Amino acid sequence: MAAISQDGCRTWSRPKIIVDTGGQQVSYPSITQDREGAIVVLWQQDLPERKGREIRVARFDRAWLLE
Repeated sequence: MAAISQDGCRTWSRPKIIVDTGGQQVSYPSITQDREGAIVVLWQQDLPERKGREIRVARFDRAWLLE
C-alpha cells in the first residue's frame, strides 16, 4: 500500500493498494522518485510454492495516489 502526505506528515491520503501479492511474502521495500516525477517502488517477493524469489517493481504518479 502507498499513501502521500502534502502537509509535512500531519495527514495522509487514503492508502492505495499497489499490487495484490496473492498472499506471497514480500520484503525489502524501497521507494524513490524518478526525474520525470514518477514514483517507483521495488520489493522482493516469494514465488508460489517456495520456488524462489523475484524482484518486483511498480511505477505510478502522484495523481494516481490522490484519486
